[in-house]
Amino acid sequence: NDYIEKAKSDIEWYSIEANEKFDYFDNYFKNSPGVIFDIGSGPGYFLKIGSERGWKMKGIEPGKPAFDYSINHLNQDVENQFFNKLNYKTFGKFDVIHFRNVLEHITDPINILKMAKEILKPNGLICVTSPNDFNPLQLVANEKYDNNFWWVLPKHHVNYFDTNSIEKVLKN
Repeated sequence: NDYIEKAKSDIEWYSIEANEKFDYFDNYFKNSPGVIFDIGSGPGYFLKIGSERGWKMKGIEPGKPAFDYSINHLNQDVENQFFNKLNYKTFGKFDVIHFRNVLEHITDPINILKMAKEILKPNGLICVTSPNDFNPLQLVANEKYDNNFWWVLPKHHVNYFDTNSIEKVLKN
């Protein structure tokens, strides 16, 4: 219920993160912006930052409140649906496919990544950001403050990644 408000409160941090990614994309593509597909685009901040930097942006967001916000407040190009085997070929081809905090929410991350790869242009990039769960900082904080693994959200997260496991998923 408070997803949009939390996203708004994190906009400063999120802008730093997004701009670092766009700096990398600009360098990789030699300052020749292309087309980015943001899978799980949330409230649309990544889309907005990308379009302001000259990229052609397209998003897909299954959550109605986040979709509505990105359309009505940020005026972004977003579809309100899930990315799946029935529709993935209908979106076109992309230079970059972006997943931010998505893979932990889906039951089959390997097949989602395979579908993404199929709609990636030659020499394109797939960019994945996912929480580094059960990392040493979390474990120490949990032990010191007895927070009972606050990042474990079985209602929302069906996968938990650390550096090694996300690397294995991406190699597969």
